[in-house]
Amino acid sequence: MKYLMIVGMLALLTTGCASNNTFAGGQTEGVINSNWKASCNSRYSYSNGTYTFKVKQGKVGGCPTDRKPIRDMWKFSERAEVKSNNIGYGKYEWSATVTIERNCKPSYRSTIVQIHGGTTVATRWDGPPSFLAENYVGKFRGNRNKGTLVDVPINEPFDVLMTVDFTKDYVNTVYYINGEHVLTEKDKYNKSKKMFFKFGVYRVKSNCDAKQTYTNVKLKKLK
Repeated sequence: MKYLMIVGMLALLTTGCASNNTFAGGQTEGVINSNWKASCNSRYSYSNGTYTFKVKQGKVGGCPTDRKPIRDMWKFSERAEVKSNNIGYGKYEWSATVTIERNCKPSYRSTIVQIHGGTTVATRWDGPPSFLAENYVGKFRGNRNKGTLVDVPINEPFDVLMTVDFTKDYVNTVYYINGEHVLTEKDKYNKSKKMFFKFGVYRVKSNCDAKQTYTNVKLKKLK
């Protein structure tokens, strides 16, 4: 009888762990427990559902590639990000409310959210399959589409919704700002069977210190 009770308790504990296992195989539709963790020893704070990222101008990020210059474009990168566990093939949705604070003109490029496969500009010139970023004139840009899209409401929160369809042949990413479609990027990306999400600040050629805050962060697996 004691043995049966112990087995039953272990089964319950195992079931509880499985429900918190990020991106576990067979994850049902709904919000995923993301277990966001620092990317390359980034510093950030989390309190009452709010993630806060602060970056100092000139402070090099913690990834090895952050210290490597990229051609004649920039000498180093600054970083304060978190990342998810790996995801498998499927369709996902990430959303958050974001505020950008700085007292200067924007960086050449400062990311807001990315889908990443582990490659960097050191191994693949165009970097991750897709990201949404702020460009040097304070407007949104993507990774493939370098053009400006819509004005960034500086110092005012804006809602971001990002859908990612990850298959063995491609990664298709769609972005919405305050409910408005602003960008679609499709990449024939078949080098990795796993991906992960990142959000926070990853910037180059900055002009001052900055802070980005994220509230209502949600990650869902749609199918």
